[in-house]
Amino acid sequence: MTGDYAKAEPLLERALRINEKVLGPEHRDTATILNNLGYLYDQLGNHAKAEPLYQRALKIREKAVGPEHPDTAISLINLGELYDEIGDYAKAKPLLQRGLRINEKVLGLDHPDTATSLNNLAALYDEMGDYAKAEPLVERALKIREKEMGPDHPDTATSLGRLAIIYYHLGDYAKAEPLFQRALKIRENALGLDDPMTADSVNNLAILYHDLGDYAKAEPLYQRALKTRETALGPDHPDTAESLNDLAILYKDMGDFTKAELLCQRALKIREKALGSNQLEIAKSLNTLATVLADMYVYTKAEPLYQRALKIRETALGSNHPDTAECLDNLATLYCEIGDYAKAEPLYQRALRIRENSLALDHPDTATSLINLAELYDELGDYAKAEPLLQRSLRINEKVLGSDNPKTVISLNNLAVLYGEMGDHAKAGPLFQRSLRINEKAMGPDNPVTASSLNNLAQLYDGGSSLRRGSAGVAKGICRGWDAEPSDDIVARRR
Repeated sequence: MTGDYAKAEPLLERALRINEKVLGPEHRDTATILNNLGYLYDQLGNHAKAEPLYQRALKIREKAVGPEHPDTAISLINLGELYDEIGDYAKAKPLLQRGLRINEKVLGLDHPDTATSLNNLAALYDEMGDYAKAEPLVERALKIREKEMGPDHPDTATSLGRLAIIYYHLGDYAKAEPLFQRALKIRENALGLDDPMTADSVNNLAILYHDLGDYAKAEPLYQRALKTRETALGPDHPDTAESLNDLAILYKDMGDFTKAELLCQRALKIREKALGSNQLEIAKSLNTLATVLADMYVYTKAEPLYQRALKIRETALGSNHPDTAECLDNLATLYCEIGDYAKAEPLYQRALRIRENSLALDHPDTATSLINLAELYDELGDYAKAEPLLQRSLRINEKVLGSDNPKTVISLNNLAVLYGEMGDHAKAGPLFQRSLRINEKAMGPDNPVTASSLNNLAQLYDGGSSLRRGSAGVAKGICRGWDAEPSDDIVARRR
């Protein structure tokens, strides 16, 4: 988000009044202003204002230029993107599909705008966890852009980034890395080293290395993205806050909580000042700061921040949105850490219901909720409830992500720990061994994650006497929801 929306809003409102008065409320040029004003509110996170403007623009265009005009497709795509953002995938999907059909029919199968429609529909399927549908759409968009616009065009880089994100979500980092790298190289050559979109690609690559545990590679990339955004956009720009937030998460994971907290506080301050009407971005900073404080055991400060983030998302997105479930998960995890299981259990259960209803029964985020709820029952010694939850999470991750995926290791590892605690070492051993093999292959033999797998297996052979003793015990993967995810820079199109 790079615009000065405070200046743009009154100009668009004035333009709308003029067009409505002079051209009429049903004129196609009035629809253009409505669409652009809706886009502005969309970027500000004010979906309640954006939605009726998009709907009105769509209605005008369907009547004024026809139901199969490219301008109608733009309104369909914009409205579909809005519903995607608020997690109403049932409404988003038919709009994006219809927009794609129009562009294919009117503009052609190989038109750049058709590629944009393909990319946007793929992004929806990606968020829904339907990677099998998302991947071929992006591959087709990439092929169009490489042919029509060239292999070194910035829009080609966007499709490369979207395809990389799908592989990232699948945990296939070996496929994601070269795509992120190629997208970065294209933007560096086409746009320059100091362009904000180049910074987006730098940040995406940093996130990948971060997830791989390669902090030495991730840190300078995060720092470069931050420096570019501070220079190109300003020290108080929301995108600068995003870089601060991501870098804070890295420092938290590196154990440098002092740096992490300071960066989180600065990011929050920027977002509160710049995005007063976009509470969703503020919720991201609240969530990250709360997690840093929770990892510092400062639970009394973390709890109200999680609660505030939850309230923002419930208000802005609704009580059944996947991002609301993320906040519920984080707050429940805090209560688990302080031993308040009575508060944690209903929050985990609610998060699970939201994800099952809004995403899919087999979505990886649903597996995350199953893992977290199972962890709670494990802590309570209720192995009979924990075991089927972990088994289901393992089946989901194996089905969607693959049996040798690093993210599948969390389910494997936690199920192995459970069997170890139950004294069933015959079941635990093969699961720990499989976790070790996956981590060695995916993360490398000298990665800290691999070291955790070695430690787990060693403790099992040692009789499992230290399975749950502080830092010497088995590293268990409580899944937190993070907002530091790669961005493919797909936004609603204005015209």
